[in-house]
Amino acid sequence: MNHRSAIFVDTGPWIAWLDVRDQWRQDAMREMVNLKAQRRSLVTTNWVLAEAYSGLVHRVARGTIARLRAMVEESALIRVVWIDRLIEGQAWRKFLQYDDKDVSMVDCTSFVVMEQLGLSTAFTFDRHFLQVGFQTWAEL
Repeated sequence: MNHRSAIFVDTGPWIAWLDVRDQWRQDAMREMVNLKAQRRSLVTTNWVLAEAYSGLVHRVARGTIARLRAMVEESALIRVVWIDRLIEGQAWRKFLQYDDKDVSMVDCTSFVVMEQLGLSTAFTFDRHFLQVGFQTWAEL
């Protein structure tokens, strides 16, 4: 996977992509099509996906969530990074460091993964990525 062209995908786009009533639905659909057309590699984490699956429980059928999981697992363009104890520990330190921002622990694990992989851009609707110095896909 070419990390220079890789984009980190946060929870919001996964949810918006599947929930037709989501406020970000049109943006998510358009950008997913753009990313696919450019054959950009996507990176996400098991924690981000768990957050997305949980966020979708009362919005879509579980079969739809299962199709998302299968698509992610089968795609050659999507890499899922598993959060281990080391990443979690680094994220915890960030979580405490950013006490002036309302970042979540999932956000902090994403920040650590992005730093480790040298990724500067996230596909997200979450301002926290900007607050800590990352670019968001919509800015480019």
